[in-house]
Amino acid sequence: MSSDLVVIELAGTPGAGKTTVAAAVVQALRTRDLDASSVVAAARPHARRTAVGRIVAKIPHTRVRELSLWYVFYLGSMAHGLAFAIGHRRLVRHVVRAGRARHAAGDAVGRTHATYWFLQLCGRVAFLRATARPGQILVIDDGFLHRAVHLHASTRGTVDRAAVGDYTSLVPAPDLLIRLEVPDELCHVRVRRRGIWAHARHLDDAQLAAYLGSARGAVEEATARAERLGWRTVTIENHGRGVADVVCEVMGALESPANVDAHRHDTQGRGRERLLHVPRPSRVRALAAGRFGAPALAPECVRAVLERYGLPSVSDTYSDLRVGRRSLNAAVATPFGTKVVKQYRPQWTEALVEYGHSVIEHLEQQSFPAVRLSRTPAGGTHVVLDGSVYAVFDFVEGTSYSLNYLRRADRLALARTAGRTLARMHNELDGFVPLGVHHLGFTAPEGARARDVAWHTRRLDGLVARSRADLPVEAAEPARSLIARVETTLETLAALERTLAPVGLPRLVVHGDFGLHNLLFPSPDRAVVVDFESARLDWRINDLVSALGKYRRRDRRYDVESMETFLRAYTECFPLTAVECELFAEVWQLYRTRAAVQYWNSYFETSGPTRKLWSALDALDQAEWAAGRPELLAHLVRTASAQTIRERAS
Repeated sequence: MSSDLVVIELAGTPGAGKTTVAAAVVQALRTRDLDASSVVAAARPHARRTAVGRIVAKIPHTRVRELSLWYVFYLGSMAHGLAFAIGHRRLVRHVVRAGRARHAAGDAVGRTHATYWFLQLCGRVAFLRATARPGQILVIDDGFLHRAVHLHASTRGTVDRAAVGDYTSLVPAPDLLIRLEVPDELCHVRVRRRGIWAHARHLDDAQLAAYLGSARGAVEEATARAERLGWRTVTIENHGRGVADVVCEVMGALESPANVDAHRHDTQGRGRERLLHVPRPSRVRALAAGRFGAPALAPECVRAVLERYGLPSVSDTYSDLRVGRRSLNAAVATPFGTKVVKQYRPQWTEALVEYGHSVIEHLEQQSFPAVRLSRTPAGGTHVVLDGSVYAVFDFVEGTSYSLNYLRRADRLALARTAGRTLARMHNELDGFVPLGVHHLGFTAPEGARARDVAWHTRRLDGLVARSRADLPVEAAEPARSLIARVETTLETLAALERTLAPVGLPRLVVHGDFGLHNLLFPSPDRAVVVDFESARLDWRINDLVSALGKYRRRDRRYDVESMETFLRAYTECFPLTAVECELFAEVWQLYRTRAAVQYWNSYFETSGPTRKLWSALDALDQAEWAAGRPELLAHLVRTASAQTIRERAS
């Protein structure tokens, strides 16, 4: 699915003027030489870009040609709608349940109507995204967010705000949401004047007023949740003024640095706002090495990879990206924009790279803000050169705040953004199964772990024997410490597996290494996720353990305030289950104990460096920390979840 399409949605109480304003916005954008259209107006031009559409476009008879192109769009939308539904199972289940609830309650809009038109919207938008060209703008007067009205507004005058919030957390975000604000009384007059909907003509004035009040509550709750999720939103009054004045304000919002500028800020936008940050010494050393040191990737290697992708470089020089120890990266200017060439570590096979790339491709289909893959002329996402695996990515404009000194308030703000981003990513990946198997995760949604307790036990026996052999002097001390703790490690693994294996903790595809070091911020309230090497099917809560464990100061004390801020932002978008809250400390302990064995094993598989042995010891220390503080961790997750529940109720 293309990320070239810029989507603008309008929302508001029925009668707020969405259709009128949307048409005027499209016209205003076109007068500025921008390629803007509504869904219906874009249908046939987009259909022409498909293989079938190119054939149909040659039909000489105008009426037959236009009708045929519409059917290409219609059938293509059905196919894309099915793919969307498969990729958004939780959202579809929510919509179906909401439709059934309304139907059972006898509301004006029945289950069939609401569900059918929602799925039609899914397919149409997905089709238009898939066939979009750079710079195209789609203006939708009845988009995903406004469907909260169709699904949750009631002629009884009530609205389930928690359900509306859950729905908003599941739908794809537009580039800009415009909420039109109009008093209910005026909406009532406009609805009666234009003619009430066929399925609701039996409503009297009291019932219609109740429905409009409920619709306003649904829009308010959906917009508030969207703002907490980091959506770009603007509220505009649409009463007591002309359409031209409203459109002028909309255009001002579009031209605002904080909003859409005919580019997708989710993945490629240039953030205008940056936080004050000072790089730590280690960051300075990495930047200096990238600028003045030997290139991480040889220039001839970079050129060879780009040639495989059909991407000629416009310069003989490139920027070295020292963004991590495990992979080598270089930014290169090409005629198609700046690209990043990445060499995967030697242990990463083609199958493992394809596994991670399938996750990235799925997120691209959902328009989630993550790194984007470039493709070879044959459609591949990676190439092999001299035995090494390479991939090319689109360059992401954004600031990395990892390894920087930050003001306290700014660090907490980034923690909130990170928590929301991880929750959105988990929502998008829930139900998705990548291609193949990752050695760090489960083999299937209901399968066993690729590396179970037996694997760890066998591996530890071998690691002890190898660690007692001749090792470099600097590795002797951490190796002795690990050997001394091996019996406790085995007992811990076995006991925790017995406790957690039967529970059935929720599984989905996790990032595996989520934190500031793998986030780029176009602006402080928007983050783009990078580096999916460790993405895998795992317990959802393991990603939270991994992310929260990184909020640790240099003195090894945990930053509990940042942890709670992150968790609260996460649970606003994707609540934890009761069992996850209860067993959080045990999961933390098991996750870190497994990590210790992985680090120890990796030291021998990669022939060092010694820091991996020290990392193994540190992981054991973190596991013991969690084992000694179950009340603290349980309180942390319960407090964050409870506060979110209280806010929803209010």
